[in-house]
Amino acid sequence: MADHSEKHVTEDDKATPAKMRKLESGDAAEARDNFAGFKLIKVLNENTRNKCIFVHGSFEGSDDDAVVLMEKTPFDKQSISAMLTSTTDLKQVMQNDIYGVYTSSPPPDLNGINIINSIEARWVYNILDKKAESDRIIFEDEDTDTGFILLPDMKWDEKLTENLYIIGICHKRGIRSLRDLGREHLPLLNNIAKKGKEAICTKYGVKENQLRVYLHYQPSYYHLHVHFTHVNFDAPGMNIGKAHLLLDVMENIEMQSDYYPKKTFTFTAKEKDPLYLKYKAAGKM
Repeated sequence: MADHSEKHVTEDDKATPAKMRKLESGDAAEARDNFAGFKLIKVLNENTRNKCIFVHGSFEGSDDDAVVLMEKTPFDKQSISAMLTSTTDLKQVMQNDIYGVYTSSPPPDLNGINIINSIEARWVYNILDKKAESDRIIFEDEDTDTGFILLPDMKWDEKLTENLYIIGICHKRGIRSLRDLGREHLPLLNNIAKKGKEAICTKYGVKENQLRVYLHYQPSYYHLHVHFTHVNFDAPGMNIGKAHLLLDVMENIEMQSDYYPKKTFTFTAKEKDPLYLKYKAAGKM
């Protein structure tokens, strides 16, 4: 069973347990054709609303743990007609007058899932060093201080603009999260906001007012990155206590340079999250 329990955590600058994933340069992992040799250890999280599940496991012959995200692909308007045919079997669950509930198994080519398999967090530097995913980059500013790379998030299949999800990863290393930002980083943030929106609008034909631009705290990995999503997309991590709008972040820094190093953050964490366990062990919960 997955652990769905969440706890609210308040973090201040006097007691901040470290939660760092070591990001190391390395060669990209070889592509896999199937899950041969995969051993399931436990389910980390599942979300019935977003139709996705995270599992922890390992591959035979590898010393590294693996985290696998499986997510149902969204409906495609062009495939609906092909799905609503005699090739799609129905099994009745219940019937009440004119209303019926059925389960169905559409043809495999219309019933796909997205699978993301992450073994180590070094993939971030693989992207920045052009060792992996260079063909997916849609924009790059190569400046070492204010530059960044823009590419589709792995959870977006690039089919439906309404589900647009783009990640901007800064070139400058050593900025781990929102907590590290100060006035000296405003040129970087402004550059990501301006050029990022321009590039996305040009490539995908969306308007600037259709984009939601934000950072996560706590982030899923500790190298500064910015999320660009379509306002119609209910993206994971958009909840209060997780997402911080980039415009608000820049305005807060302009008012007070050390706003984020000093700010007390309240955020949610799973009961089995290593960060939550550190707080609990330190008697902060």
